[in-house]
Amino acid sequence: MIRARLVILFFLILTACSIVPLYENDDKESSSSIYVDVISGRDGQMLREFLTDFLRDIKIADKKYRLTITLACKGVAFAMSTAGGCKRLKREFTAKTVLKDHMGKILLDRSIRVFSSHNAASARATVIRSMYNNDETPVLKELSYRIMEQVRVFLINEV
Repeated sequence: MIRARLVILFFLILTACSIVPLYENDDKESSSSIYVDVISGRDGQMLREFLTDFLRDIKIADKKYRLTITLACKGVAFAMSTAGGCKRLKREFTAKTVLKDHMGKILLDRSIRVFSSHNAASARATVIRSMYNNDETPVLKELSYRIMEQVRVFLINEV
């Protein structure tokens, strides 16, 4: 019995040498000159991931920058029906973008907005879609692209 336990322990120790962490940092953010701060909320996480992908290969000499974004989303009902309900819902995403250098000096301070519109009258389909995928993914991708372009143009003009 003791011998069997020792054999099992021996094999467990041997196999532990080849274990690789499941969520290992692949160092994709450190290759960029621009670090993107964490953005709160589900939409913020998606926006940060898109920005990290876009900004990954931008190298501006040896300078390091920090990009801080505050994301706000506002929904406005419009296309009102005669019964008083809304038929469409417009969502407005506003990203307050602040780019700082390594010393903390603010270099770029802008607000960028994008809009989306949804059919609120057929909410059942929207609820089902939202369980499987975020309806705002294309809008957030567009917002990240606009932010990336603003930052890139600014840095090209600065250098």
